[in-house]
Amino acid sequence: MDLYQTLNIYDLNIGDVIRNYLKTHHLTQHQFAEDIGLSKSKVDRLFQSRTIDTSLLVVISKALKYNFFALYAGDSRNDNNCETIENIHIGKLIELKLKESNLSQAQLAERLKMNQPVVSKLIKKESVDTGRLVELCHVFDYNFFQDYYYRPNRLIDEERKKYIALLEKYNALLNENARLKAEIYDLKTEIEKLSLRGQ
Repeated sequence: MDLYQTLNIYDLNIGDVIRNYLKTHHLTQHQFAEDIGLSKSKVDRLFQSRTIDTSLLVVISKALKYNFFALYAGDSRNDNNCETIENIHIGKLIELKLKESNLSQAQLAERLKMNQPVVSKLIKKESVDTGRLVELCHVFDYNFFQDYYYRPNRLIDEERKKYIALLEKYNALLNENARLKAEIYDLKTEIEKLSLRGQ
């Protein structure tokens, strides 16, 4: 279990964690497979996987009534609070953090050691691999896992979203103002030239 010191974000082997949870709580693999709507063979592959798609982790957390997202976040106070867990459009949140951090897609791609087209697809996805999300937490110094269950974080991000929208509108108006000033200057210059010719 690796730990990113800045945020206490744990890079879990989620397959082992889920399998051990079932064993500790005396739950059968057959019942687990039925509860989450997967075949036994897919559950076997899940147990062997180090990472998992966040949308599936939401389903598992709800089925087992255990907040696995809180384990990534190092949040022991809320690790059994699965009532507030819900899917979020993680791509939109990543895009929001990009704008907030003044990073370009190319810069993010470089930090994640991937191609820019992959980043473009990433910010459009509703869910993401937990291993990738751990990397993103590290890049942005932000706890994305907590946003799946901790409502105050989402409320704060809504305010950030409004702020960024207003900022973008303000910047657009500034650019338009600069364009209009340049256009006025050009018109004024042209008028002066025509005026001189007419004298």
